Amino acid sequence: MKIFVFDNAGTLTKRYIAVKDLRSGKYCFDIGSQEIVDHTKNRVLLGIDTDSLSCLLNANPNQKIYDFIKKNKIRVSATYPFKIKNKTIIKMLKTCECTVKELQDLLRKVGKKGFNIQICTGSGFIGNLDTCEIEFLLAAGGKLFPGVKEVINELKKRNIEVYIASGDREEALKELARIIKIPISNVFGHLDPKGKEKVVKNFKKRGKVVMVGNGPNDVLALKAADVGILTLQHGEKIPNDVLDASDIVIKNIKEILKILDDIDC
Repeated sequence: MKIFVFDNAGTLTKRYIAVKDLRSGKYCFDIGSQEIVDHTKNRVLLGIDTDSLSCLLNANPNQKIYDFIKKNKIRVSATYPFKIKNKTIIKMLKTCECTVKELQDLLRKVGKKGFNIQICTGSGFIGNLDTCEIEFLLAAGGKLFPGVKEVINELKKRNIEVYIASGDREEALKELARIIKIPISNVFGHLDPKGKEKVVKNFKKRGKVVMVGNGPNDVLALKAADVGILTLQHGEKIPNDVLDASDIVIKNIKEILKILDDIDC
């Protein structure tokens, strides 16, 4: 049995991110969140596990983000480069003076660019473990890359099981699953790199696994898979360790159709 496991952002979807630097008040657009995390030691990417469209955008804009999260019992989890304890996350959020309005503004900027905030985490933070502070707010949206549905349909025709393993929130991945028409039970969310690796290793117990990813958070899963495929479609700079972890490099997702018969697993 063949099993394909896909990352989400940068692999199945083109992601657009709006970022606010809380230290300077400046905005950055269409930049990789992992790139910001990797720029400074001991930074961590945190995702807010709530529906940005129905929950965040309808919230009281004047309340502090920590108060909003606490009142609504919203989960915030670290997705890159590693997991951290919940009490550390809470400690960082308590020091953050930013308001819900600041996140709402970012989400609206993403929406105006035509990106769907429902098929990725939608919003989050980048914190610094050394200073125990939130340094950046971010909002993200996605669009399916051309050819994704065609690839998924062909895999299903060949009775190849298709899964998504991502750091994004699970409800967002379920929405993506509905769009590409795979079972919503075939998604794994809130995963850090080790979590993706674990998913791949578990699937290897019952079949040959192909992992398709695009960045540093996929390295362990790419190495663990029988075949690791790196896609360059998102256009971001690829670190050497990601290239080294990959067996096959493709420029876009549709190339899977050309190499499917040659994938040795």
